[in-house]
Parts: sequence; structure tokens; C-alpha cells
Amino acid sequence: YEERWFSAADRLTRAELELCGETVPIGTDLLFAAANRPGCLVGIEICEDLWSVSPPSQKQAAAGATVLVNPSASPEVLGKRDYRLQLVTQQSARCLAAYAYASAGPGESTTDLVYGGHSLICENGQLLAETERFRFEGQFALADVDIDRLLLERQRNSSFADAEGGDFRCISFDLPPRRDGRLLRPIPRRPFVPDDPAARDRRCEEIFAIQTTALARRLRHTGSEQVVIGISGGLDSTLALLVACRAFDQLGLPHSGIHALTMPGFGTTERTRGNAEKLAELLGVDLAVVPIHASVRQHFADIGHDETVHDITYENAQARERTQILMDRANQVGGLVIGTGDLSELALGWATYNGDHMSMYAVNVGVPKTLVRYL
Repeated sequence: YEERWFSAADRLTRAELELCGETVPIGTDLLFAAANRPGCLVGIEICEDLWSVSPPSQKQAAAGATVLVNPSASPEVLGKRDYRLQLVTQQSARCLAAYAYASAGPGESTTDLVYGGHSLICENGQLLAETERFRFEGQFALADVDIDRLLLERQRNSSFADAEGGDFRCISFDLPPRRDGRLLRPIPRRPFVPDDPAARDRRCEEIFAIQTTALARRLRHTGSEQVVIGISGGLDSTLALLVACRAFDQLGLPHSGIHALTMPGFGTTERTRGNAEKLAELLGVDLAVVPIHASVRQHFADIGHDETVHDITYENAQARERTQILMDRANQVGGLVIGTGDLSELALGWATYNGDHMSMYAVNVGVPKTLVRYL
């Protein structure tokens, strides 16, 4: 019905018009830049543009728009809300942008159609805010969007860099800050761990499946049926051992090919050592206990280091001794050393060079510490 009242903008013969005594730009090639908010570039499409084969927002995003806006008049039918939500979330993900959608409300005529006043704000595939439909009272969907994050994601995405946006005119405007300066967006303490138990379980099972499949594929590729893992009784080594057991089950290999070693040192407690022994027993894995006290003391004597000085040399010497044992054991059995360090440790540099940062295949490198506990 739009063509009853409006003509397509691609038929325009002018780029500006006079309106209320001002010269106003007109066309489909307009983007709006917040002069006081670097990176905030707004692109606008209307209603069914989002439903089209090639929505204008795609070229707007490729041209730099980080916030996409859609003033709409979308009637309500059964199932329309879910479909609309899918469109907005997917478009925000596809465009690596924030997408604000606002539809006409129940104050519109209901002669032929009913409008629910559905409003949505999504960012890179995530729903940030949504209004309740079918309310006559005025309401707003409000959310904070992370422009810097979107720009970073675009830099990392080579496909986005290859997209062609075309030529756009940029209109500058001022975007005033919120009066109270508060952030509406909650910042989770554990961003990788869903609050919903069911969603958390699904995520953990998927991550665990990715880890086990990766290790199983590596074992098939190398032809090895033996792995060596150092276990301390802590979270990371426990997860690595569980991944190894599941990978062996996936390949139909006996757990006798999993060689677990616990290497108590100066800081090892009976509790952590007991955890390692119980875990190996429950999983049907042979556990070798190789104390490192004597060998590390000999090393300290060789380099003239005082054992009572608990510095970085004291710590790293033990880590390197454990790695040497694991590597030599792997040579004995013709297997692979499985690394146990997690993503958080690697990001912080919490690993010993030529020590626990070395392995033949590290299964936890993509899992942050906060998530390891739930896996």
C-alpha cells in the first residue's frame, strides 16, 4: 500500500529540498554521525526494508553505520513476534551492528489490522531490550550499546571488510548524554557462563563435545593411541582428563592408553593429591606418582639457588621439571602430551615458558577459567 502515497526514492532527481525554510538532504544515501560520539554512525531503513532480499541496512553497515534504525508499521498475526525477533537479531549479527526497531502501536486504527507496538534493540545477535506488546500506554525500549565492541568485531571479521557499502552522504548531529549518566546494561561477572541452568548445561555439553572431537581428530590424524596427562587434582587437569576419556570412548580405544601422572612438589597438599588419585580410579585410568622434590633440589644445587627463596625461579623450576617428566613419558609410550592450561591463564601469561605452556595438543586453550568449573 505504500505506493498509493509514496514514490520510490531511487526516482528522485534532486539531493536536497526546501522544507520549513531550510535546505534538507533527501535520498537513500544518508547516514547520520553523532559528532560528540566517535563511531556512532546511524543508518535508517523503513519497515519492510528489513524483510527484503537485500535490506538497505546491509550497505549502510558496510559503509560504516554502527547503529541501524527501523521505524515500522508491522501488523500482528500469530507467530509474527518470534519471526520479527529473529529478523532483527540476525540482521544485527550479520551487520555487526546495533539494530533498533520500533513498530506502530495499538493506538492505530484496527479497521483492517492490529498493531502491537513491538520495539526491539539488538546488538550483534543479542537481544538487549524489548517492549511488551498490545499496551495503550506509551513505552520505550532502552539499552546501552557497545560501539567500541562492534568496531573491534568488524576489524576482526575479514568478510565484513570485503563488503561493499557504496557512497553515502554523512549528516552530523549532536547526541546528548543521559542525564543521570547511569549504565542500563548489566555487566555480568561471568560473561561466558549463562545464568539459566538449562542454557548453561547446553553450552557446557557443546563445548565439551568440541573439545573431545578436536582431540579425537588429532589422535586419528597422528595414529597415536596413547596420551600422557599431568593431573594435579585441580580444575584444568581434571577437565583435560575427562576430555581425553571421552575422546578415547569416541574412538573406541581403551582407557589403558591414557597415562596420568601426578608429580607432587613442595606445594602439593594431601588433598589435591588425593583428588587426583580418586579421579583416576573413577575413570579407570592408571596413575603414576612421580615426586619431583629430589630432582628439583638437585637442580637448585646445580644452579646455586636457595630452596627457601620462593621466587619465580623456585616456581618455574618445578613446572619445567614436571614438563620434562611428561615429555619423557610420552617418548616412552609413543604418545602425545595433553596440555591442561586454560584460556584465562594464557591471556594473563600465567604459564611457565618451556614448562606447562608446552604440549603436543592443548584441549583447554579456548575455555576461560570461569567456565572450566561448570564443565
